[in-house]
Amino acid sequence: MRRLPMLALLLLPACAGPEWLSLDRLNPFATEAEEEEPRDDQPALRLTRSGRGSFARAVQEQGRQRIWRSRDGLVIATDGARVTGTAGLPSLLLAQRFDGGDPMANPLVLRGNPQDSRRVVDLSGPDRSPRSMRFGIVVQCRVTARMEPDEAGMTVTERCTSAAFRPFINWFYVDMGTDTITDSLQWVGPDTPPLRMAHPGPRSWVIRPPTSAAPSDAPGSE
Repeated sequence: MRRLPMLALLLLPACAGPEWLSLDRLNPFATEAEEEEPRDDQPALRLTRSGRGSFARAVQEQGRQRIWRSRDGLVIATDGARVTGTAGLPSLLLAQRFDGGDPMANPLVLRGNPQDSRRVVDLSGPDRSPRSMRFGIVVQCRVTARMEPDEAGMTVTERCTSAAFRPFINWFYVDMGTDTITDSLQWVGPDTPPLRMAHPGPRSWVIRPPTSAAPSDAPGSE
């Protein structure tokens, strides 16, 4: 398989550092018009930010790792369903590394089995100046799962705290019929609205949202 350019390699834990800012080099794509919606066979994320919807198309792929871009300049790096990097937002998520692995890599084991998770994140301000960069920020999370009333899906909730910024909550919806994460609402940095994403499934990017996500379960400050 062809290897991704340095952009994708920087997703790996050993590659975190100022070079990760090369993610911003995809921003020139934002000038390219993309008026039509993606076809069903095109990998695409359906995004919602602050009530505004858009699409992000896959521009690079290597295994579970993908790079997505939207026509308004947002670039997202993902590993599976997890956002691991961003560009084009008020706060840049440079990297996200998990001790012991990302619990969302196998969410089905969380059913009836709450877990604690520890991650380290690197952040930068929108100007990408050295003074705005913060590396090695520890985030502790409690991860729980509950079945939806119809038993067709499971909602996984991450309640996270850090000494560097206010607590936040993520959630992920798992379709039990396909064992895939189809919808998520994720923290992507302090002072930045959470990002809701409809993930491309095995047949289509179209998903159905969680049926019992209360407002108190939405990510953000507590």
